[in-house]
Amino acid sequence: MRELCASVGAEQFCFADLSRSHAEEPPKVLSSNWTFDAIEIIGTSSIELLHQSPFAVPLGESPLAFETASPDRTPRVVDETIALRLLEFGHAEIFLLKLRSGLRRSVCMFSASVVGRIRREMLPKAHVATNYLMAHYCQNAGDATSDPLSERERECLFWVSEGKTTEDIALILGVSANTVNKYIVSSIQKLSAGNRTMAVAIAMRCGVI
Repeated sequence: MRELCASVGAEQFCFADLSRSHAEEPPKVLSSNWTFDAIEIIGTSSIELLHQSPFAVPLGESPLAFETASPDRTPRVVDETIALRLLEFGHAEIFLLKLRSGLRRSVCMFSASVVGRIRREMLPKAHVATNYLMAHYCQNAGDATSDPLSERERECLFWVSEGKTTEDIALILGVSANTVNKYIVSSIQKLSAGNRTMAVAIAMRCGVI
């Protein structure tokens, strides 16, 4: 990772696995030279917000720079205080690369203390390399978290795929509609989907339902 970081002209990197049992759990940092304080400052919620924002790009898309000190040019997706604290720790410009292997999702962040220092033309190659590292990590990590959904979450998504409404599913499972919605929202978060339809598509593609 240090070699990749240097090759794109970045000064700092953070490679984190976002797949976890509960949405509130912190990401698992796989490799990083960020200071602990900086990782603590950005926190789980901010990484999730950035991961869902246009700044975190999947393979094949042009990377976008998140500039912590430029609210005029960079729409704010994290708290301004967090952005300014990151700037203090030398993260003036951050590029976020979205990675996925099966149901596991992760992000690789390259940052520099000066805007424009990172070589954008080198980021696509680094993106491929980090996605390969993610796949290799998943292979070695085994199947313990290959299916992050609970039995109830899988049931709810299955019935959604069958065209059932929330009320229908509540009757089938013998629970309240609010409980069904909680299961569906939880599965959407775990699968990094934008809505229930996308969650069903990801779960079916990965053989979960």
